[in-house]
Amino acid sequence: MRLLALDEVARGLDALADWRGKPSGSLRLTTFPYAARAIREPRLPRFLIDHPAVSVEVIVDDRLTDLVAAGFDAGSRFSESVERDMVAVRVGPDLRKVVVAIPDYFARHPRLDMPADLETHRCLNYRLVGEGGLLPWEFARDGRESGPR
Repeated sequence: MRLLALDEVARGLDALADWRGKPSGSLRLTTFPYAARAIREPRLPRFLIDHPAVSVEVIVDDRLTDLVAAGFDAGSRFSESVERDMVAVRVGPDLRKVVVAIPDYFARHPRLDMPADLETHRCLNYRLVGEGGLLPWEFARDGRESGPR
């Protein structure tokens, strides 16, 4: 009798190991537009082909949604936007932002000598929808931050 029970346990463990190798269920993700285009879109079709038993719902939104409260399984954020109690995994390279202007603008306005000069120019900036503020200007030279923030 004891041997039969152990056989049953062994069969159950084998079945569990087989099940673990085949993900199934639903996955809810939230991401911002850039990550959706650059990271999710190129990889998601292959993931869905490799894991046909998984359904994926992706919400693309600029808001910094509370992942747990909103019922998400994972989300993409810039590293500085990740809460301390979350587990973060790098999914892409560091992004480099640049300040650009068309030549015609500088034909009518003084050129910039330093980042602080941006405060005297008309600039387009990115508004954080859920946060209500503008994305801060951040500059660095030789690894040191500087300029208007």
